[in-house]
Amino acid sequence: MKTIFASLFAVGVLSLAACNANDGPIEEVAEDMDYVVEPHVEDSSDAMDDAADAIGDAADDAADTVEDAADPSEEL
Repeated sequence: MKTIFASLFAVGVLSLAACNANDGPIEEVAEDMDYVVEPHVEDSSDAMDDAADAIGDAADDAADTVEDAADPSEEL
């Protein structure tokens, strides 16, 4: 039991040691990119949702127009 506990403790300590603050240059650039891009992700998502809603509304309007044109009970 002590061996298992010691092994788990060692893995935890090594995991913490692997997450040090001395990131390499690629990690630093990636973090900088996250800092710049992240605020715009929500804006982009909202814009895509708005565009999808507009497309859905336009499709509904087009379907109504086709349905009205195909209804033989209405006079032109």
